[in-house]
Amino acid sequence: MLQNRFSILAILISLVLVQLMFWLIFLNRAALPHQVPLFYFEPWGLEQLGSATQLWLIPACCGGVFVLNTILAWRFFHREKLLAQILMSGTAITSLLGLIFLIRILSLVTV
Repeated sequence: MLQNRFSILAILISLVLVQLMFWLIFLNRAALPHQVPLFYFEPWGLEQLGSATQLWLIPACCGGVFVLNTILAWRFFHREKLLAQILMSGTAITSLLGLIFLIRILSLVTV
């Protein structure tokens, strides 16, 4: 799998995006209020708010998806290359969406 350029590119993109999420939270932690709008699926109001430490769930979930999809892609690569590439591209897309979600939250709460 490491000889396939597409897989390497998807792995690198995912790792960079997850690392960027960690750094964004780490560098903005002093400017974050105690509660941030995190749970958009809840009704509008206090139910949407979560603690600032719960922002770490976003890169943690993206990292978990990365690990799980990489393991699955590694196992399926020799038999089903297309499935492995779909898994790896899904990982990169998940990381990108997590970064966009995090940037949106940070832009709302930081000055």
